[in-house]
Amino acid sequence: MNTNNGHAPPRVVALILNWNGRSDTLACLRSLQQQTYPALIPLVVDNGSQDGSVAAIRADFPAVHLIETGANLGFCAGNNVGMTWALAQGADFVLLLNNDTWFDPAMTQELVAEAGRDPQIGLAGPKIYQAKPPTVLWSAGGRVTFWGNVTAMRGFGQADRGQYDSAADVDYLPGCGILARRQLLETVGLLDPAYFAYYEDADWAMRARQAGWIVRYVPSARMWHKGGASTGGFYNPREKYLSGVNAVRFMRRYAHAGQWVLYLISLAAGIPWLIIRESARGRSAAVRAKIRGLIDGFRYKS
Repeated sequence: MNTNNGHAPPRVVALILNWNGRSDTLACLRSLQQQTYPALIPLVVDNGSQDGSVAAIRADFPAVHLIETGANLGFCAGNNVGMTWALAQGADFVLLLNNDTWFDPAMTQELVAEAGRDPQIGLAGPKIYQAKPPTVLWSAGGRVTFWGNVTAMRGFGQADRGQYDSAADVDYLPGCGILARRQLLETVGLLDPAYFAYYEDADWAMRARQAGWIVRYVPSARMWHKGGASTGGFYNPREKYLSGVNAVRFMRRYAHAGQWVLYLISLAAGIPWLIIRESARGRSAAVRAKIRGLIDGFRYKS
């Protein structure tokens, strides 16, 4: 799929999910306006915000498509509303974006160009940097480990020295920035609402790879991510609860017996150290929430 061959470029719906994130979403839309890709259609799905987001978006970006869900459906179901709309509009790709992100102007162009090199690339994602400092990596794609936190982002916390400058097939891509091909959405499906938020990206990529699709990391596409905006930070109890329950949910769906042994060993070794370390940092409520999430993950089938 070549965007420079004289044919109309593929239509890309850039989907931003908003929940009480007015300032971040407005900044994200301003960054999106700088994209050089010529066939980009911005869409905001508002998940029942109460902070004036809808009025502000309509005032500052009247041309942006805006869908109001009326309630907080969660990351998965909220994005699914937008992806369903995009498919109905004839989009060739959907670009999922967290609202606390901003972008190199060529990001979309680079992602679409890479996807055009192989029709089996179903998901493509950029090199993602942290907000502060902006030269430190957030993610160069992700790996599924089946131990510890179950998944791990390549390069997280590393200064970018070019060590991840080669395109690569990866296990998954962080949900804050993923280009998804229409045919993948139609065959593999959308995000699984059972996750609500967290690990849904790894689940999506796992289903895609099991169906024969390629998940591709594209370093020439670049974005920046604040992280934790929707849940109040990475040691917010709600985030930790969801990460605990969904880690076990993912394991129950995909891990084999040997991987379960490693996972349970890692929990037995890691939880006492987690309690000691994070309690000393004043994060005991978040640790307790993580443990409750793990327990509930084992208790409930889904």
